[in-house]
Amino acid sequence: MLQEITLSRVEGIMQVIKRLTPSEVSELAQRLNAMQARDFALSPEADEFWRKQVEAQGGPPPSLDDPFIGGLTVRHYFVLSESEQAAIWDRLYVEELDKLEKEPG
Repeated sequence: MLQEITLSRVEGIMQVIKRLTPSEVSELAQRLNAMQARDFALSPEADEFWRKQVEAQGGPPPSLDDPFIGGLTVRHYFVLSESEQAAIWDRLYVEELDKLEKEPG
């Protein structure tokens, strides 16, 4: 579901890009490169949650760039909106239910 939403967003963006002038495309490319270079910042709530999880483990902290869920790193997951996070969990839940239903019984 999330992949379908992402694809439709990308397709819509591509339609807009096709209508841009060469100078607008150049400006867009520069801005996208700047966005990619920028580090994702965690919200204060996500940062606090992360600190508590690290303290509870009692060991060295994992990296925010470690794999987390749905093919995302911890950092990328926590910058998603609550609805985007919920969509990932919903998709994974459905996938697991499908696996269970297909297992011989």
